Amino acid sequence: MRSRIVILMLFLFTSLLVGQVNSFNPQTVYERAQKAETAGDLSLALSLYDSLFVAYPQDIRYLTRYKSALLRVGNLDKATEIAQNLYQLNPSNIQYVAELGALKIATGKMGEAFQLWDPYIQRGMRQSRLPQLALMYVTTYNNGNGLPQVITFFREKIKNPLLESHAYFSTLIQRQMWNPALEEFLLHWEKSPRTLPLLVQELKTLPSDAPLYEMILDSLQKKASTRDDYLLLVDLALTAKKYERGMTILSQNSPPLSSYDILNAAQKLFDNSQYSLSLNLLKQSEMFDLKKEEKETVLFLKAKNYEALADKMPNLGITIIPPFHSLFLTLPLCPTYSFDRSYIDSAMMLYETLSHSFVKEEIRYESRINLAQIHLMITGDIDKAANLVDEIPQTLPPALRNTLLHVSVTCKILQNNEKGARQQILEAPYIYSLDAKEEDKIRLNLLLIDLAFNRQDSLEIHLNEALALIDTHDELYNDLLGLATYLQIGAEELGILELESAIQKREWIKGIETAEKLMNQKDPIFSLAAFRLEKLLFLMREHQRLEEFWNIHGDTLRANPAMGDYFTIRYFYYLLSTNNQDMAEDVLLTFLEKWPHSPYCESVRKYLRTNHL
Repeated sequence: MRSRIVILMLFLFTSLLVGQVNSFNPQTVYERAQKAETAGDLSLALSLYDSLFVAYPQDIRYLTRYKSALLRVGNLDKATEIAQNLYQLNPSNIQYVAELGALKIATGKMGEAFQLWDPYIQRGMRQSRLPQLALMYVTTYNNGNGLPQVITFFREKIKNPLLESHAYFSTLIQRQMWNPALEEFLLHWEKSPRTLPLLVQELKTLPSDAPLYEMILDSLQKKASTRDDYLLLVDLALTAKKYERGMTILSQNSPPLSSYDILNAAQKLFDNSQYSLSLNLLKQSEMFDLKKEEKETVLFLKAKNYEALADKMPNLGITIIPPFHSLFLTLPLCPTYSFDRSYIDSAMMLYETLSHSFVKEEIRYESRINLAQIHLMITGDIDKAANLVDEIPQTLPPALRNTLLHVSVTCKILQNNEKGARQQILEAPYIYSLDAKEEDKIRLNLLLIDLAFNRQDSLEIHLNEALALIDTHDELYNDLLGLATYLQIGAEELGILELESAIQKREWIKGIETAEKLMNQKDPIFSLAAFRLEKLLFLMREHQRLEEFWNIHGDTLRANPAMGDYFTIRYFYYLLSTNNQDMAEDVLLTFLEKWPHSPYCESVRKYLRTNHL
């Protein structure tokens, strides 16, 4: 009897136990934990993951999710325990090795981390990946603390720079740890030149005044011996805007630097607006035995530098993007008073020389374009400009061909040849075998023709066509939107198109008179007309008219809720141009208070900081 009772009790106990086990469905628990984690209920998620860990301590999937949740809440000690379990399950997984070591460092056990990593380096087990992964995890889990010790450990063991460890270099420069960054850079330069470009790329993310540039230049200049070394020095000197130093390196080390290197540096100086230095370097290049194409490049760069030096327009200190910013609304006006005639004459003489048939095709046609623009903007000789761009070969690169077509159309507009301008654009797809995308861009010139000849219906058709066809990611899309917005606001007043027609034909007096008449109307026509008139008067240096403009309309324009911030900056320009520095600065000092949400605020703050106001 007693034995039967014992058997019955054992049966009941076993049934109860089996029922409890069956009620613990691991997949259900895992899914509940994931949902809780996603919902942000980390406390519940951790509790559920822990129950899975207790029940299934060798399930990698559960352990990995548990560790991830622990790291999210900053429980590094428990995360280290789970990472230890993962490592023990698969000690050959180099990722587990690196992560466990990093967590040990994060919990104050750096010695244990090094003991863990050392055998893997000694056995050569994927040693190239271990340092990289270790650096990544130390940066992530310990906010980069301990990185110098880790890097030293691996260097001593591997006796080599940490290949592909630009992430470490990036961390150093972000923390402005200049000395360790210099050490790392020099180590790559000495032992692993193939990885150096990655570090140079990271280095160039620093502002030009970062001290690391000069530290590297000082160190490398003492050790440099090859062409690549000197090219690196020149590149870093120009990036750091130490132009004179770059020039000195070039002049003192040719050879091994070649004429090609000199010309490249001269182009970089030009790109950085260092026109006089670029000219000096081009003069040095003449000491080389230059090939014909190199000589043509020297002359072309000289011409571009002379043209740039000729522009004497003052730097007004603040750069802004105007309302309705659009290529199609750019004022094609360069006031002749702002040019140094001697430089312009030098540029024109060189462009003239380079525009002949014996010169390399690309330089020849770029020279013709630049010379034509000088005639259009400065000398006013439209026929000469038109002759220069009349020939457009099929063999030219697309960008150069399109520029030639644009300048040619501009000349025809100024010659009042509407039919010729339209015909040139409509025939271009057949002459140059353009694909659909290229044709769409060429047809944008039709907008300028419509504006110039006041063809309202045609303009609307071509503008809608362009907006429908052009890619929204194309840089011209915003130009089209700017034009469309401007025309839509002024749609009810035909005088706006008359004004734009005068501007496109460069009939400046007519344009000023049309704008002045339009300013007798209410907003928004009043503001649009003021937007065009003020810029015309400013560029044409119509001092008396400009003074009257601001005296009569200044308060109204600066209070305009839609464009008041723009007109305030333009008023600042006007005051600077009349040498009224104190009043100009007062305008800026009140700008931030009146227009706290203006897109121009950052430019204003930068100007105020630069001028210690």
